Amino acid sequence: MCYNAFMDFIKGLDESVLGFIEQMRTPFLTVFFKFVTYLGDWTVVLPMALIVSAILILKRKRKQDTILAFISLGGLSVAFLLKNIIHRSRPLGGLINETSFSFPSAHAVISVVFYGFIIYLLLPKIKNKKMKVFKVFIASILVLLIGFSRLYLGVHYFSDVLAGYVIGAIWLLIGVCLVAKSKKQSFPSSSVMEK
Repeated sequence: MCYNAFMDFIKGLDESVLGFIEQMRTPFLTVFFKFVTYLGDWTVVLPMALIVSAILILKRKRKQDTILAFISLGGLSVAFLLKNIIHRSRPLGGLINETSFSFPSAHAVISVVFYGFIIYLLLPKIKNKKMKVFKVFIASILVLLIGFSRLYLGVHYFSDVLAGYVIGAIWLLIGVCLVAKSKKQSFPSSSVMEK
């Protein structure tokens, strides 16, 4: 009984959010969010991840490189596993074509994991506190925009994106814990970015 009531609430919320966002659509915003959504697409994230990986390897930070690969693949694996278990159909009338199932949003997962982990690795190198806050703010806005772009383009429900954020946050936390653990074991007096 409670489960059915909860699912009815989620369904109603999803439909309400999509209906509200559809009223916001303009030609300019559509072009803008089509660009933003690709910042969370594997065709864009993968090349960036390879560049970051190469930099980390050149700087002899193989543990961080391995952790980045692990949490990225882990987050996406969970997302696609859930997609194929739950089989939730995409909303009708999407502005771009998507072929996979809807729940959860893989874009939301990878945006939190990838961009969040990069910022986490960069923060110890930034001495200015205001600049640290600014970097975190920019990364947070990017992650939120990627998630919102999926709603704006009509290819996900609100609960899809929210679930993606939660999954991404869990894997990001795993990555942070693994980095902290590796540094504590091998280099107890060093910062996160230093070997």
